[in-house]
Amino acid sequence: MNIKTEVCVVGAGPGGCTTAIALAQKGIATVLVDRAVFPRHKACGEVITSNCIRELAELAPAIFDDLKNADFKFDIEGNTFVAPNQYTLEIEYKSPSNEELGLPHCYTASRYDFDNFLVQSIKKHYPSIQVIEGCHLTSFEVAEDFAILKSKKNQSTIKSRLVIFANGAGNALTKRATKAKKRPKHEAAGVRAYFKNVVPSNQPDMAEFYFFKKKYMPYGLYITPLPNGLINVNTMVRKDIAEEREVNLRGLMMSAIEQNEALRKRFENAEMVGKIQGCSLELGSRWWEVSGDHFMLVGDAAGLIDATNANGIGHAMISGQLAADFAKKSLDTQNYSAQILKSYDKALQKRMKNSLKLSRMVSPFFNMPFFPSLSTWLLNYWMKKSTDSQLLVKLMYSKNAAKDLINPRFYYKLFFG
Repeated sequence: MNIKTEVCVVGAGPGGCTTAIALAQKGIATVLVDRAVFPRHKACGEVITSNCIRELAELAPAIFDDLKNADFKFDIEGNTFVAPNQYTLEIEYKSPSNEELGLPHCYTASRYDFDNFLVQSIKKHYPSIQVIEGCHLTSFEVAEDFAILKSKKNQSTIKSRLVIFANGAGNALTKRATKAKKRPKHEAAGVRAYFKNVVPSNQPDMAEFYFFKKKYMPYGLYITPLPNGLINVNTMVRKDIAEEREVNLRGLMMSAIEQNEALRKRFENAEMVGKIQGCSLELGSRWWEVSGDHFMLVGDAAGLIDATNANGIGHAMISGQLAADFAKKSLDTQNYSAQILKSYDKALQKRMKNSLKLSRMVSPFFNMPFFPSLSTWLLNYWMKKSTDSQLLVKLMYSKNAAKDLINPRFYYKLFFG
């Protein structure tokens, strides 16, 4: 197979699909390629957040209407947080932006279903996008003003003016193209398992986050409900901390269920569906180069995962639309150089500045010796005293969350009302 195109998008997850749709709407010839054949599984918390919903509704209203009517999604109302001392706090998902636009606030959906839905929607609504599944690209080089991608044993070759990598974290092809080195302080490892026959919580329409005991703070066990009684249980830990504290993620996840009395009773007759699956995450705790000669990065490949809550799908979709804008500029001027595409880096940083500011601000504290103890004490104390979650709801949707966290008045309100 030999293909020549204007843009090749590598990776057909939410970031890649969003990029391809945005390119097609600009009349740009696009190939969307993925090593998997859909549907396929992907380890994730599987929360379709308010920014995901806004991006899809704005970009592709017809696809969003299909999503609203889909039976694979679950309408989720909020999150219950459980401190190490077992005190709880409920936070309702209520995005002011979504409220103003008349949009839902949050869904959950398995990536098996959601990603496949996006790929099939592209085939249905955007026939100009050439979708190639089951093609494992392994090499990248630039020659004669083209980026040249080849699969194993050179069975397939794609010549493209631009390549947009949307193939997630740690991908060998992307690492070769970007020449990026390992960054354990800015990468995380995660695991996910599905269970059925789990007794629902008292708030079955809410996700749950159980903070770990002091040694593993500030991480925890995240439980999200899915349709048909299926439960997603997942966790993540930054790679340098996992190595330092000798964390076995699979063991940590299962022991967290067993050691929590309430969870142990609810999971007493639970049955795991499939196997525990792992993933690698690039955290948005620092900025790095997200473009180069004939290529740009979006989503997890660009390091846009929020280190404080692992939110990444919405950021992937936002960056995909932005990359499509810069692809159009590059194609119009017939200039695909690293120097020209550098403007995408600056625009992405500006666009994601507020979304990732909190992540970048708190990440340096995570592996300081005092932080597990301090964060445990603060969380236990506040959860015991607090009965009002509105301040955290405001913080969750604030465009200036980082500024709030360095304001002494915020903590006075947090602890004393």
